Amino acid sequence: MTFSTQSSAKWFFIDKIVAQAEFEGAPLSTTEREMLAFSESDPEFVADPVALNTRLNEEETDDEYEAKVAGLIERSFQRDVEADSRLGQQWHDARAVLAQGDHYLLIMIDRGLDPSPAIAGSSVTISVLGKSALIMSGALAVLIGGLTALYAALVAVNEGFAWDQMPTFVTSILLLAAGAYLIRKARRTRTS
Repeated sequence: MTFSTQSSAKWFFIDKIVAQAEFEGAPLSTTEREMLAFSESDPEFVADPVALNTRLNEEETDDEYEAKVAGLIERSFQRDVEADSRLGQQWHDARAVLAQGDHYLLIMIDRGLDPSPAIAGSSVTISVLGKSALIMSGALAVLIGGLTALYAALVAVNEGFAWDQMPTFVTSILLLAAGAYLIRKARRTRTS
């Protein structure tokens, strides 16, 4: 089975997780199933994420939910591989396609599959020190970008906007974006 879209890869995992929960005699609640589809990058996800997260937190904590789903993923993967060792590659192929977007499910997949660096994509394992360095670098870039944008705005207000100020604006935007990327990257990585 090949996965041509992130959506097909995501539904592969959702179907496996739901089936494993039912196999174990503890089906997921409606809220838990809806949360599996949560994504910031999937236009098909139309639920209100705040309301969905609030409903989930009425049932269990985020940590409890993530541990439960990671366990279901791990056990479903083991069942598939025991039935046919070639199915393991299918799981990793689906994970690689899903990693092209920003899907909450990836956190639990990575816990359940414990991917090797070769398939980890954007969620590689790094040391706590490395994660701290990413966060600090990102925060510094955001700070410098913000100050640069503030300086450029003050100059534009006092002297009027001139096209020769455009590189300063572009630099500030790039620094802000790079900082946000580094912080987000640090939050999505696993520590060793």
